Amino acid sequence: MRSLIVLLFITVFGLDFATAADLTTAQRKVAKQIADLVVSAGSQYQAGDFDAAGKNLDSAIGAIDEAMKDSRPELFDAIAPAFTRITKATALLELEGVLVRPFTAPTRPEAVAKKPAAKPAPRPVKPAATAPLPSPANPFAAGVEPISFAKTVAPILVGHCGRCHITGSKGDFSMATFASLAKGPPEGRVIFPGDVAASRLIETIENGDMPRGGDKVPPASLKILKDWIAGGARYDGPSPDVPLTAFTAGEATTPAPRMAAPPVKRATGNETVSFSKDIAPLLLKNCNGCHIDAMQDRGGLRMDTFALILRGGDSGAIVNASKSAMSLLVRKLKGEEGDRMPAGGRPPLSSESITLISRWIDEGAPLDGDNENQPLSVMASLAWMKTASDDEISARRQQQAIQNLTLVSGAVPKSSGVESERFLIVGDIGEGTARAVASAADEAWKHITPWVKTDTLRGRITVFVMPRRYDYSEFAKMVEQRSLPSDWQSHWRYDGIDAYVTLVAASGDSDETIMARLVAPLASVATAMRGTSVPRWFAEGVGRAVAAKTVMRELPAVEGWNRDAPSAIASMRDGNQFVKNELPPEQADLVSYGLVSVMLSRTQRKQYDALLRALPTANSFDAAFGQAFGVSAADFVSRYKLYVATAK
Repeated sequence: MRSLIVLLFITVFGLDFATAADLTTAQRKVAKQIADLVVSAGSQYQAGDFDAAGKNLDSAIGAIDEAMKDSRPELFDAIAPAFTRITKATALLELEGVLVRPFTAPTRPEAVAKKPAAKPAPRPVKPAATAPLPSPANPFAAGVEPISFAKTVAPILVGHCGRCHITGSKGDFSMATFASLAKGPPEGRVIFPGDVAASRLIETIENGDMPRGGDKVPPASLKILKDWIAGGARYDGPSPDVPLTAFTAGEATTPAPRMAAPPVKRATGNETVSFSKDIAPLLLKNCNGCHIDAMQDRGGLRMDTFALILRGGDSGAIVNASKSAMSLLVRKLKGEEGDRMPAGGRPPLSSESITLISRWIDEGAPLDGDNENQPLSVMASLAWMKTASDDEISARRQQQAIQNLTLVSGAVPKSSGVESERFLIVGDIGEGTARAVASAADEAWKHITPWVKTDTLRGRITVFVMPRRYDYSEFAKMVEQRSLPSDWQSHWRYDGIDAYVTLVAASGDSDETIMARLVAPLASVATAMRGTSVPRWFAEGVGRAVAAKTVMRELPAVEGWNRDAPSAIASMRDGNQFVKNELPPEQADLVSYGLVSVMLSRTQRKQYDALLRALPTANSFDAAFGQAFGVSAADFVSRYKLYVATAK
């Protein structure tokens, strides 16, 4: 996709200017200025500097606005090829969370009347702006009216996906905003602009897996979703962070832009109040339903993330850093301005809670969570985990396990399962089977320990045991809101607190078979638990690579991974595409396996071990990776792609 947008950028002015001779020096200078801005934006996009690319596109749009004050059609003809490309390039930048000023292609001015020639013939406009680009799917071909996300797509998603993924985050997948929709669940993106077949959003609708509860997306609506994705999944709302519900509540899709949110101030450690530990739980308890996980946000205010809190609502900012008395949030909580909050008959906050929020604001309203776009629920849970004991973490996971089983079976389990030092075994199984699985898990752990440093792992890992493949599939559908590939027999999940493995263990399966099914997902979840910033691709790759080197070396699954991984690596564009989670899940998992297999080789093992040691204390995975390997993860992947290509 990114190579396509670079083509869009760079070829805009790679033209034979038939009108150049008719332009004045000043007009040629304007045309060149626009060309340079667009080409620079393309280079910056390719380098991943999306903010700079957006600024240059914004400047190009401003230059076009100025140029159109000149009424000569020759200048219009010279810059017209840029119009369509800029429109589509801004849409793709919006997918990266970068907003550019609204742009509407101007109309061609009429030529100034001149003495007619013997056979007047208007100069034809060069058709480059509407000619299809050389792309197989050609999602960006000009001349096709794009489908409006705000007016058409958002209402479909709210109507059919709202209960699970807009008011809630079933399967750790939120569609509350376009930004969260584009990001997708932890397993990877569900929308790939221009590629309908790879977009899991469409796949789950077509196979009937989504939406749940008997609802069906009508064929006409499904076609709209497909056409929107085929056309580049263009976003035309005011900001990717605007709630999708705003597009269904009669609000204008392009309201007047709010003032930009103030920059995030990071906590220094000297503060007396922690946002993640003290403030976030208060907001989650008292603002949920109206401003957090709400179908229709009140007053245009969303508080699902720290960034949205700083952004404010229709009345403006609610936090005035260092000035709690002037902050709308505090004034609303005290009842000093308008209706007192929280609304809906909830009791007002205690004076102690309001004082705590005021003190946090007076200390500069700093953030001590991982990042400003992390959901408040996740941020608060991670803050709790830092000070919780291993027993408290295990108890919380056990409680979550009971809730998950209740969701699947519709009844509270009669027992909590079998516990060991490292695992909690649960499921609709007998005690004998549970103990056999516990023994197999302990044996699998012995295979994992040499490859995954387990010294920092906290709390028991839950192992859900399903006696039939059907039960295993239903668990994924009910708990994780997803379908699983037909050949899977086990998988893992870690959300920062809850850590579990789910597997099929039938009565006729041998201990060795059960143990083999456990090695890969246990290695993955153990890797993910080493730090909150560990990306899924790395944890998945470790699990597969460790299993391939130990208990699964001769199995057909590993033969398939070894056969298919090189082509999966060769077909990706570059390392950035991979680490930014832009590949389809199946391809990403194969690339992950190939990469980590190399890291576990004799020549790279020292760097791999250094990476694992750095993860628990590193500020980010990228920082730990750079410290261990000397290059960024994206560069490492790009170099490995080159190695695979030259090794053929």
